[in-house]
Amino acid sequence: MGAPLTTDISDFRHRDLTFEGKNKSVLVSGEIGPALVVIHEIYGFTPTVARLCGWVRDAGFRVYAPILFGRADATNEERQTLGRVLGLCISREFTILAANRSSPVADWLKSMARQAHLECGGRGVGVIGMCITGGFALSMAVDPAVIAPVMGQPGLPAFDSAGLDISPADLNRVKERAAAEELHRFANLQRFVKRCRLRQQNPPATPDHSAVLCPHRSRSWLVRRNVISQRLTLMKTTYCIVGATRGTGLLIAQQLLAGEANVRVVARDPDKASRLLGRRVDVHPGDVTDARSIQDAICGVYQAIFFTVSATGGMDGRALFGSKTMIREVTYQGLVNVVDAARASGFEGRFVLPSVVGADQASFIVGMLNTIKSGLQRNLIERELYLRTSGLDYTIVRAPILTNVPAGQVNVCITRAINKLTVKSKVSRGDLARVMILASQQAVASRKTFDLVTAKGVAPSDLQLLKQLEEIPTDA
Repeated sequence: MGAPLTTDISDFRHRDLTFEGKNKSVLVSGEIGPALVVIHEIYGFTPTVARLCGWVRDAGFRVYAPILFGRADATNEERQTLGRVLGLCISREFTILAANRSSPVADWLKSMARQAHLECGGRGVGVIGMCITGGFALSMAVDPAVIAPVMGQPGLPAFDSAGLDISPADLNRVKERAAAEELHRFANLQRFVKRCRLRQQNPPATPDHSAVLCPHRSRSWLVRRNVISQRLTLMKTTYCIVGATRGTGLLIAQQLLAGEANVRVVARDPDKASRLLGRRVDVHPGDVTDARSIQDAICGVYQAIFFTVSATGGMDGRALFGSKTMIREVTYQGLVNVVDAARASGFEGRFVLPSVVGADQASFIVGMLNTIKSGLQRNLIERELYLRTSGLDYTIVRAPILTNVPAGQVNVCITRAINKLTVKSKVSRGDLARVMILASQQAVASRKTFDLVTAKGVAPSDLQLLKQLEEIPTDA
């Protein structure tokens, strides 16, 4: 079965979360990737569950394991006790015996899933429920934050093999989401669970959303490791980067690939992009000054689109000292072409745009740039305005002078967009790339414009940056 069983969970962080007026312990493991909730079985959180969480984490997910009963560690034994069974039967949080009712604890779990989605971003949250908690995954699928419910041997209600641990109203909502292709659904049923229950759980849906049967080969009640790695890749998000052969765009692509994300790159020189980024990247030719090529290149479903064509009007060798018309074609009209193509394709993700600190203020540095690249300031202001009024979800990250210093060397801070650009204002391209990726994944960054600056201190964690983002007001 791979990794040995152990009670050592030093790779988990213990958190106490309160929702619906109730506090519960949650064990969290992993720093990157979409969120995936693993709900333990009747034994509580055991070494076997900890190993499953490790497999999921290593596949590129951040795992949230709520403790519904038992100790908040891996010392729980895999054996049923009369006290545990009786306690669950009389608990108001679980509908052990009643059919066609959602267990009240599902409301707490849905709130936790929304919090996990807020913290991790991505298209949504996955849930694995097992046996007594298997049906909780189905109940949680009512919430828009949940996109991949995995029902591992759903065992409730205990004495009604044709019943479900979900109310008719909630089940109808899940059916609606499945029909609208909002869900990836899976089932891993024990041999003793009758097919009538599976038929109840399978609402009419497209073939891509039919249940998956994963037979057991041992007494283990876990979803097999290979099933996890194959099925949960459906949750992996795809990002599109327009302009990724150098500078910040290239660093965004490299950082996303390091996190096992799917990446599409739109580049004027697709051969160069392929050489720089390898076979893992889906490269499409496209030039921002050619609206038709952009429409063809960005067609797809993405978590985010990054527009990283040089904000300063062609530092990539095009229009560095070009005409005012050429600079506007690249800096402003290029952005317009990509935004229009995104809207035409039905894009529903986040559009992330790097800009310049103090773009809408008078300063010596902005004036100098505007002299070298005629009309630059107007282009920067107008393209920000175009994106804000486009109807797309967006984040605008204003950065100062960019350097090639490695990321993570200094304390970068997110502040309101009120600073002026100065000679001393500098930020690493790597740090800018990191913040842009973080902003693309977090709901708290929606429809916000902010400055990225440096300050004394050590490099911040993602959580610290998110707290700073929370302080930034939404654009009027």
